[in-house]
Amino acid sequence: MRTTAAFAVIVVTLAALLAAGSPSRAQAPAGDSVTGTGTMNLGFLSACCVITPFEFDVHSGPSGEDPTGHVTFSAIAGEAPVTCLAVRTLTAGPTFAEATINISTSEFGLVTLQVDDGDPEGLPDTLTALTSSPRAPTDCSPLSGGNVVGTVLTGDIDIVDAPPLPTAKEQCKRGGWLRYGFHNQGQCVAFVDHPQIVV
Repeated sequence: MRTTAAFAVIVVTLAALLAAGSPSRAQAPAGDSVTGTGTMNLGFLSACCVITPFEFDVHSGPSGEDPTGHVTFSAIAGEAPVTCLAVRTLTAGPTFAEATINISTSEFGLVTLQVDDGDPEGLPDTLTALTSSPRAPTDCSPLSGGNVVGTVLTGDIDIVDAPPLPTAKEQCKRGGWLRYGFHNQGQCVAFVDHPQIVV
């Protein structure tokens, strides 16, 4: 009888541990991204405009670290690999997300793209470009000035501005773990203790 009771206690304990999840295996939230497909009119390819299909498939950590992906305009041969990504949420005036991306092209050298996601305000998505950019490939600071050279005609560009990851346990407390996309406070604290442990 004691063996059965002890076995039942072990089963209940294991079930509770599995339901709570393991705090040492924290899941990092998704990072920043610029994704989308459609058609766009591009003014920097000619004296006027070229309507071209496009694809954005750009990702990084929540602070722009480890950028990957590509940007493709069918009017430019091949995919252009990404060298940096910086995403910002603008709140002065209309609220929308903005991203600066550097891409390496064979035709135009380093190109700095600034993409504005106008969806929250019901505005079109737009693109500003600086060809033969004098910047360092990893410089994704916002463009100052510049002309809008592209407007999305069909499809959509979606910009995700993920919050930065926590660096202190205090940031996980009082519901702070929700802001970072963790399932509970324990996962958030475990991530701070061991940020290399991600599932």
